Amino acid sequence: MNFNKKIIDVTNKAFTNMYAYSNRFCKRWNDRNCVLISGVPRGGTTWLAEIIGNDTKTILIWEPLRPFRLYEQGLTDFSNQLGWFPFLPVQNNWKEGSQRITNIFSLSLLNYKSLLRFNPYRKILNSNFAVIKCVTANLLLPYINKNIDMRTILLVRHPCSVVSSQMKHMSFEVAHNEAVKFFDPQFIHSIYFDRFRKVFNELHSREEMLSFIWCVQNIIPFEAPKSDLQLVVFYEELLLETENELGKIYSFIGKTMPENLDFVQKPSKTNVDFKHNKREQLGKWRETLTQKQISDILDVVDKMGIDIYTDDILPNTKSDWYRL
Repeated sequence: MNFNKKIIDVTNKAFTNMYAYSNRFCKRWNDRNCVLISGVPRGGTTWLAEIIGNDTKTILIWEPLRPFRLYEQGLTDFSNQLGWFPFLPVQNNWKEGSQRITNIFSLSLLNYKSLLRFNPYRKILNSNFAVIKCVTANLLLPYINKNIDMRTILLVRHPCSVVSSQMKHMSFEVAHNEAVKFFDPQFIHSIYFDRFRKVFNELHSREEMLSFIWCVQNIIPFEAPKSDLQLVVFYEELLLETENELGKIYSFIGKTMPENLDFVQKPSKTNVDFKHNKREQLGKWRETLTQKQISDILDVVDKMGIDIYTDDILPNTKSDWYRL
């Protein structure tokens, strides 16, 4: 690392620590001026976060739960105990874990890479709204909705679309290995996932593993009691009925929807294969997955007792999940 890079890193870390320290005592962020957008990796969270964050007074916090973020804070053991997809029971007696999670989502424990990826210093200091974007928070949603003063948006996307996108993305070449960690004894709450072990033991292919991870990430928040602080949004409906769905979202977070929504039509910064036709965009997985792969992915979804998605590109409106 050259000298200039060291100076920049030290400055960024110092700024972030001071900002987090002030948040800890001011208690600035709560359900009136902060929202967590949670979903699965490659599930559309970046796109939605960029839409809501398209405001001079709004900051975007990027993936504050990622283990490598925690490593930089000297929290390796804590990160290993929680796993890549952290989970806390709603009624939780692990005080250290509860406090860490609360500090992260109240923005009183921050990593400069999460804070400064999208936000210059001036914007951070002048902001009055925060969007936290996270693809590893789904399992924490029941805990957050019960114990933390924050609005949450659960963004759900077709498992075939998610798995297809993950399999094309270099960052997910070994991501399917994370499935086994739900049952790792080092994972402090692994006992809560024992009920999924039978399905897990029958998995063989990479796409089945990724489908299993999608299922676990969505089952936990959908099984939890409905909360007034949580809004469920389906990616497919957001893409096809954008203005109507955004109206619900902006109403939920207490912000005025922009009159000009032209910027919404742009793909997110992480979209590597964007189609301008919306239905083609939703059905891309039919082109990239074989029929066997599609069948295997949906077979896992069925075994896990989920009926919100089938081989149709749209969610099943007759599902009990859809009516939550």
